[in-house]
Amino acid sequence: MNIYKYEFEYKVYNSDGLEIDKGIETSKGYDEVRAENYLRTRLEEGCQSDEEVELKLIPSFVKYTDANKLIAEFMGDKFSDVAEMKYHTSWDWLMPVVEKCLVGEAEQSEEISNTTIKNIYEGICNQDISFAYQAVVEFINEYNQNA
Repeated sequence: MNIYKYEFEYKVYNSDGLEIDKGIETSKGYDEVRAENYLRTRLEEGCQSDEEVELKLIPSFVKYTDANKLIAEFMGDKFSDVAEMKYHTSWDWLMPVVEKCLVGEAEQSEEISNTTIKNIYEGICNQDISFAYQAVVEFINEYNQNA
């Protein structure tokens, strides 16, 4: 499983609700929740007991670039500009990858976990492209480890 970079805007408030610090921090994690929890813990360690930390995820394609490269390589695509890839936002881009995973490679590889395959189907059935995308990335990582 890949670790992704997430950018968060943070603000620290004192007990009177006054903003006493703010900035942007980068955190790494397998998903946004883990990255946020790690960053929150780190920031709260530097706070007084009566101070409160507020975090807001900054949408960024940075977390997708490595995964999109991974997908393009899996598909055998030559790519020049990763920023133009839309595997993480477009079903038209993602579905050929899903097809290759489920029809082509899963049948040939017994090493792929059933959970990963189930997650791909779940993402498609729930029309949750983010979930399906993450499951495809997990599938490709497992596939590459066993190749």
